[in-house]
Amino acid sequence: MRSHSWRLVAIATLTWFFLQAVHQFLPSIYARAIATLSVGPSAALVLLFLAPLVYLFVGSMDPSKLVLPLGLAVVALRLALAVTPGSDAILLFSGLTVAAYLLYLPAHLLRGGSTSAGIDAIGFSLGFAADATARAVYFGSDPFASPSALVPVVLVSAIAVFSLIRNRGESVSVPRRALERLGRRGVVRMVLLGLGLGAILALQVTLFGYPSVLARFVAVPRPAMTLAVFTGVGLGATIVARGIRPSVAVFLLGNAFAVGAVLDLALFGSAFLPILIAIAELVLVADLALLFRYLHHGPPTLRAAGLAFGVAGIVFVAYVFAFVLTLAYAFVPARTLWEGRLPLFLVLTALLAAVGAILVAWRLRLHSARVDGAPGAIPRALSGIVVILLITATLGSLMTSAPSTPGSSSIVVMTYNVHQGFGQDGVLGIERIAEVIRQANADIVAIQESDTARISSGNQDAVRFLAVRLGYYEAYGPPTRDQIFGVSILSRFPILRWETILLPSTEVQRVMVEADVQIGAQVLRVYAVHFGLPDAERAMQADFVRTMTASAPSPRILLGDLNSVPHEYCPGTECSDNAYNRISVVWQDSWTAADPPPMESDGPTWPAPAPTQRIDYVFVGPGILVDSASVPRNPLTEVASDHLPVIVRIVLP
Repeated sequence: MRSHSWRLVAIATLTWFFLQAVHQFLPSIYARAIATLSVGPSAALVLLFLAPLVYLFVGSMDPSKLVLPLGLAVVALRLALAVTPGSDAILLFSGLTVAAYLLYLPAHLLRGGSTSAGIDAIGFSLGFAADATARAVYFGSDPFASPSALVPVVLVSAIAVFSLIRNRGESVSVPRRALERLGRRGVVRMVLLGLGLGAILALQVTLFGYPSVLARFVAVPRPAMTLAVFTGVGLGATIVARGIRPSVAVFLLGNAFAVGAVLDLALFGSAFLPILIAIAELVLVADLALLFRYLHHGPPTLRAAGLAFGVAGIVFVAYVFAFVLTLAYAFVPARTLWEGRLPLFLVLTALLAAVGAILVAWRLRLHSARVDGAPGAIPRALSGIVVILLITATLGSLMTSAPSTPGSSSIVVMTYNVHQGFGQDGVLGIERIAEVIRQANADIVAIQESDTARISSGNQDAVRFLAVRLGYYEAYGPPTRDQIFGVSILSRFPILRWETILLPSTEVQRVMVEADVQIGAQVLRVYAVHFGLPDAERAMQADFVRTMTASAPSPRILLGDLNSVPHEYCPGTECSDNAYNRISVVWQDSWTAADPPPMESDGPTWPAPAPTQRIDYVFVGPGILVDSASVPRNPLTEVASDHLPVIVRIVLP
């Protein structure tokens, strides 16, 4: 039993490190793509997910001799990732950590033999649960990616190393045959296995493994999704720990529910979604155990495992590309292939996972094979672990801010395009964004490009992190399922109501968030907006906003990124649109209304760190006085985003 226990701890901790690396590796690649609005050479680094294909050429090696060095390599690379600063170092060490883990996993699975398939699936799932719990406690962000992460990384590394050493003697005899000996049926079998594994990994990494991501995806309460995910993982682990005898009918029904959960998630977001998510998580844990068991189905070889996990890497990379391109469709070729296609890709991936698991269940049933249960007291220990994680994650998801409401009618408002959390150095740094806002001491903040809780931004819930960390109420904006660049509002005053309004758009769909904020005895109407890039589109959006807000109740303010400069400050044709002029007909620009007005030369906000254009604004409605306006320029603001913030002190009537 001790051998199985340390085996479970080893795969759980290393899977946790793998997930941490993935959530830094993919955003690092994405950051380089959005910097140039193109798919650059760095995108080729996703081929590191195909590292197991190396075993096609060196598959005659003994996997039992690879587990310890590869496991230690994962730990060493993760430690290097924690201590080495800079975007290039993050890209390098996170990518190598991913590759090392994907080389470790097949060797680990083969060394333990078919009797360890259930334990391995449980450990793999617990790695996801640990990552989700850490994010819940850290307000939706990843504490292991923060600048102060070294201590927890070292602690988990020590546990991983100890478990690897304690488990190093456990192994079974693994035949070392060439791929050709598998025959055509063996190759087909491994490809089928890889398709199922890749689909499950894709769904878990981008959605199902993270309650905060699921909650933002369809705008449902975080605690409900947290309870659903951890209940599903717990029940799935308990069932697997007791052993599974494959039944095609049972797996067909279970995977039908899992596909139904994806359909509901992608298209509807019904009241039954948390229940379906719990069932789907249970099914995915059982599917994973079945697929791990199938790896040993006649005969297991390192080359065969390399083929299976190489195919899984291809499926995962294809899915992630599709996921990202359904957001950035306006900036890539074949727009119609990606625009609005996220539900289709989600459902196809779920079907792929389901078909793979059902066919494997059928094949194992034919040969009277089963997934063995965990020995001794492991099932009871697992129950305790899952309960602890569930309680911790649920309490974390319930954490809210306690805003200190200012008592004066003079308040500070701020607009800030945070560039999806990416700084000018290419590093995803939501903590830097938090520090910029903290230094501004703003009472109300409008945030553009707040579209996190996606794999491209490391699954971080930036809006929740900022709200809880800094003490704000939040209006999140569009759910991530809509694949819209986000717009959000943070407020130290209670937000009575808010809604997302779609703007007329010809390229990427743009939105405006409208909120009513209670300030003392009066209600302030707040609009946060982000206009598009084409001139004609901005003109339509400006007219729409002007018409819609002209008769809005006072007092009111409009904040955001118009991607437009005042016409008189834009000579020539470089930026000849007049979106600013259309808005300023009914709204007063706080920059020119301040007393005394600041220098126009001090107002440019883009591109940081040496801005030349004033495109971010705070507009005020009738009766509101502007006390001061500023655009802070310092080493922090010049690197935290590609925009500088605008900070304005206003006096309400």
